[in-house]
Amino acid sequence: MNPYPKAIFNSNLKLCVLASLRELILFCSLVLITIKVEAQLVPHLSLQGHWNGRGTQTGIYSYNSLWGWSGNGREYAILGSVDTIYFFDITNPKQPKLCDAKAGRYNNAINREFKTYKNYCYAVADQGSPSSMQIFDLKYLPDSVHKVYDTDTLCTQAHNLYIDDDRLYLAWNKKSIKNHLNEYPLTVVSLKNPEAPTFISNLASPYFMVNGQKRYFFEIVHDLFVRNDTAYCSCGNDGLYIFDYKDPLIPKWIGYYIAGNGDGEYNHSNWLSSDGNILSNTCENNGVPVKLFDVSQLKDTGIVNNPLELQTLSTFGSNVSLGSTGHNSFIKGNLIYMSYYQDGVVVFDKSDPNNVKEVASYDTYPQNGIGDYSPWAGCWNVYPFFASGAIIASDMTNGLFVLKMDSVSAINSRDIYDNQLNIKILENPFHDHIELNVNSISSQELSINIYDLLGKSLFANNYQCAEGKSTISIPWYSYPSGAILLSITSATGVYSRKLIKE
Repeated sequence: MNPYPKAIFNSNLKLCVLASLRELILFCSLVLITIKVEAQLVPHLSLQGHWNGRGTQTGIYSYNSLWGWSGNGREYAILGSVDTIYFFDITNPKQPKLCDAKAGRYNNAINREFKTYKNYCYAVADQGSPSSMQIFDLKYLPDSVHKVYDTDTLCTQAHNLYIDDDRLYLAWNKKSIKNHLNEYPLTVVSLKNPEAPTFISNLASPYFMVNGQKRYFFEIVHDLFVRNDTAYCSCGNDGLYIFDYKDPLIPKWIGYYIAGNGDGEYNHSNWLSSDGNILSNTCENNGVPVKLFDVSQLKDTGIVNNPLELQTLSTFGSNVSLGSTGHNSFIKGNLIYMSYYQDGVVVFDKSDPNNVKEVASYDTYPQNGIGDYSPWAGCWNVYPFFASGAIIASDMTNGLFVLKMDSVSAINSRDIYDNQLNIKILENPFHDHIELNVNSISSQELSINIYDLLGKSLFANNYQCAEGKSTISIPWYSYPSGAILLSITSATGVYSRKLIKE
């Protein structure tokens, strides 16, 4: 028998149900808010604009490489196709505007490459005879592009090119002389007159003697990166070779990496970090990861002495076990942007260079199925260096993509880096103190805020950091364990990290 009156029992039951509902709603709200906060912190590549003027009329290899250029307060994409070079204004990333199109010398070149210097675009192709090197004046954009040079005097075909200061480097340069094709691993050209390049030198491969015969270390330079007269040359099946070009007539061999015997690695391309310490290196083979090399100790030992043999710092990749192929990598701050063929654009965080992590991706080539990486197709190149943060990519079938990174701050790293500031979180997870080492190129103020996962402010303070190295220690022993959000605002940006107190 119920000892309580029925009305009182029903009333208490209703109150208990209502309380339970309130708790359930509050719990769900907390979960949703937490998910929302977490989602905001995870880097995400989103599509802003797209152009595919050719459709798929020329098949899987309609387009090839691309590059970017900024001028007259605007941003531009340069996109290659089998017969044409397209110039787009992408200042409004959601509406890429085709400004001009110029024909290549050869009308069926699967491989075109571009680099810019001052207000000029330099273009080469690696198929067709006749082909040529072309130079386009970009200063009249967005109205038009003017071709100012189109000859095969220095180059009939080249696989790639790079520009450092006023020198142009032509990789795997071919030149027709009296109907014979002479091939040079690397040709250096002066751009002191940007519209009239002049020859400086050809690179001769280092060699060693076997039974009185010369054996050359490499036959071609497939691709390269050059900074401050140091050329990092990817030489296909023969590996990576590094040369000091302070004297372009007598380059010195200062470093190398040769993959193990019989592994079939084709050393494709490389890119150097802004501090000059880390080199990313791709091999154009199915299922071969990307490598990082520590080149901070690279010194000019010269060919008479033993060049430095590089040691692999770490390897990483996207869907490597399924047989994916990385094509080109570009380092911007702590992020590595890659064109990853059928996987599209993939972004990695190298804050901890011993443990590189994939943090974002955008599939420019959805035509392939999971694990389907044959034949090569998809994303050829990516360019992440616009001041606006816009990212452009070329897909061989699907054309031009303009992307945006919703957050360029990878939440799981302990490093925050840009050209003005480097902050290292000494421990994450941590115990009683949040310890930050700061290295700034100039005196500046940092605003540090800490929130719980619901967005409630737990801490706020400003710190004046002198030029050079300094330390910030934030006591956290009075707070419970769990996840918090660290936000640092500097003169150059706002950076977020998730921290865990143990």
